[in-house]
This record gives sequence, C-alpha cells and structure tokens, in this order.
Amino acid sequence: MLESIFKVILGIFISVIIVFSGFGVLEANNEAMEAEHYLHAVGRMISESDFSKEVVRTAIEKADAQGYKLYVQYAMDGQDILYAVVSLEYPYDIALFHLHTMHRKQITVY
Repeated sequence: MLESIFKVILGIFISVIIVFSGFGVLEANNEAMEAEHYLHAVGRMISESDFSKEVVRTAIEKADAQGYKLYVQYAMDGQDILYAVVSLEYPYDIALFHLHTMHRKQITVY
C-alpha cells in the first residue's frame, strides 16, 4: 500500500515537472517569435525609409528599450548603400532549466 502511494506521488511530481518544462519551452519559443517579428518589422521600416540614419537610430533605441540589441551593417558602393544586414540579439530564457542565453537572428534588407 505504501509503495503504491509513493508511485502515485512520484508520478504526479514527474507530470508536474513535464508540464512546467513544456510551458517554459513554449514561452521561450513565443519570445523568439516576437523577436523575429520585430526584426522583420524593423527591416521593413529601414527598407521603406531608404536606409534613413534617423530610422535606424530610432529602431536601435526602441530595441534597447525592449531588451534587444539591434545591429545594422551596410554594404556600400561608393556613397550608395546597396543593402543592410540587420541583426537582433534577444534573450532566450527557460527558467526551469536555468537556461539564460542570448540568441541572434539576422536578415538582409534591400
């Protein structure tokens, strides 16, 4: 009887750990998707503004305010900007596993 109770409690404990770890992974994935959507929105703004330095500066400030790091590198042909490589670093956290890292996504903007 005592062995059965132990198995039930252990089963419940393991189930709770699995559920919470699943929630942690889903939350981290949602944050990664938000960062990717933000990166594409910034890329669209930079492209539509024809690589305006003011738009880039504002985007970098907004990214900092949201906990991201935004980097923009230009490919030049003389004085003309051919394209920009826009990179976004964002936190990727899974609290249950104590996994706290920075991930990076990158797009090319024409």
